[in-house]
Amino acid sequence: MMTLLFALSAPVAAEDPAQALEQAYQREFAFLQAERESLSARLTEVQREGEARHATKEAEVERLQGRLVRLTLAAESAEAQLADSERASWSVEEDKQRVTTLLSQAQGLYPTLTLPDDLSAPEVEAEALRLTFSTAAAGLAQAGQVRVGPGAMFSPDGVQLDGQIVRVGEIAAFGVAGEHAGALAPAGEGRLRLTPDPAAEVARALASGAVPATLGLFLFEGLDRPAAVAKEKTWEDFFAAGGAVGWLIIALGAVNVLLALYRGWVIRREGGIAEALAARLTPLIEAGDLAAAKALLPAQAAGRALATVLEQVDSSREVLEDAASEAMLREAPGIERLGAPILIIAAVGPLLGLLGTVTGMITTFDVITELGTGDPKMLSGGISEALVTTELGLLVAIPSVLIGNLLNARTEGVLGELERACLKVVSVALAAQRARG
Repeated sequence: MMTLLFALSAPVAAEDPAQALEQAYQREFAFLQAERESLSARLTEVQREGEARHATKEAEVERLQGRLVRLTLAAESAEAQLADSERASWSVEEDKQRVTTLLSQAQGLYPTLTLPDDLSAPEVEAEALRLTFSTAAAGLAQAGQVRVGPGAMFSPDGVQLDGQIVRVGEIAAFGVAGEHAGALAPAGEGRLRLTPDPAAEVARALASGAVPATLGLFLFEGLDRPAAVAKEKTWEDFFAAGGAVGWLIIALGAVNVLLALYRGWVIRREGGIAEALAARLTPLIEAGDLAAAKALLPAQAAGRALATVLEQVDSSREVLEDAASEAMLREAPGIERLGAPILIIAAVGPLLGLLGTVTGMITTFDVITELGTGDPKMLSGGISEALVTTELGLLVAIPSVLIGNLLNARTEGVLGELERACLKVVSVALAAQRARG
């Protein structure tokens, strides 16, 4: 552009101004064309350099990504090895604790076993294990033998006796002390006592070296804790385990039995006579002998209902039907009597059982709060009450529902017989009226 201005400002003497201007424009165009080509070449070179630099950076990124993957895999492998090492360390520690527990239990089980205090050295620990297993093997061999020797025992009433004790390994024992003989049970602190089980002949035979054909054993695990000899449970014990709620359920069950028996007797007395009685009255009504017909009526629901109908035998159909309906309505409550109480007791029984369950569980939790859960015998009272009352409630409810529904069905049958008998007498009375004109 400066060149153009210079050209324009230069003096032009002989040339034509238009021609000079065109020449200047051509020179300027040629210059710009050269600059364009130079810039295009520079741009191509810069693009080539950028592509080369980009390719280099991509290769560097791929190399770094590969290194990152290798490092990640190495880290995961190191973490896995660390986890394996930790598990192995835990396993070793657990094995060491098991060995320590085993040795401690062996010392408690075999008082003659003497082990070193320091078991940190592997060889000392191995020797302690060898000694423990050899002692245990000797103890097992001894436990498989039947041994007879003198010893002290206690009678069932707590008197100490001296006699012969026959030990069947370490799981059972028999004792013979004068007139006392039988199976022995742990009494606590290494002592034995005679059980009420009548095994005197077996004990005397074993003490003399004989082997009975049948051998009943009272098995026990050890002599540290006294063994409870289970006695045969009676019905009284079973009912007593339910507590006050259990006795209430039993009382309701007894009342329901009496109600069912009485209602069954009423239904049996009232059933099966109405239709037969109506058949016997038919010829007398047709003959107009109402006095003889009334003399046949018994003092029962069917007799009273038919007597009401006979009093209106000469009345119209509406009066006869009303009399029959009134008689049936009057006698139905007596036949249906005590049906509802039986089903009510059947429904209340399970609810009382549930009440006893809740009461027993509350008692159990109170014992747990005060004494803990160390002795299951302390918890048995509340648990027995909870379960026994539920069982008693179901024992009362199930038969009551069945018997109540059967009696209701039989009652419906009796009422149906009474209705048919009354309707038959009404029909016979109306027919007799039509016959007489």
